[in-house]
Amino acid sequence: LRSNPTQSFVGGFILVILLGTLFLMLPMAHYEPIAFMDAFFIAASAVCVTGLTVFDIGTTLTPFGQIILLGLIQVGGLGIMTFYALVTLSLSQRFLSNESQQLQKSWSTDNVKETLGLVKAIFFVTIFVEIIGAIFIYFNMPEAAFHGVKDRLFYAVFHSVSAFCNAGFSLFPDSIA
Repeated sequence: LRSNPTQSFVGGFILVILLGTLFLMLPMAHYEPIAFMDAFFIAASAVCVTGLTVFDIGTTLTPFGQIILLGLIQVGGLGIMTFYALVTLSLSQRFLSNESQQLQKSWSTDNVKETLGLVKAIFFVTIFVEIIGAIFIYFNMPEAAFHGVKDRLFYAVFHSVSAFCNAGFSLFPDSIA
């Protein structure tokens, strides 16, 4: 079953949202039961980087659930096709010619090697900026509000990724104010 790049993109988008929903539904992902539609809404909101929630994610989701949400935000912020290109690169597989042409066209590159180099650069710059953001956030958050360095570091990383991806999610009930 071969699909065109548009079908792959839409299918990947739907698949990521459904997988995110299933992971958020796991008992280890939340402290109190959440409805399927609520998990689906949050997963879709994270992948679409809208930041809309139906409950306080800081108190309802466990650290595991928050990590799942963080991954969905990152996938949404960087884009499904960018992740697809990185996974393909990581597995040392060759792009199918149609997909290769589509990626080259969408990123205005001349060949697959240049496209994959661009994808790597996007990821490295993103991670670098998110790390710098997390450092600034970490040192501007009051120590007394956290249960140790690990907790404070996770909050800083979560909010840095959320901010960089323009997702608007926060682990605090009153946002990051």
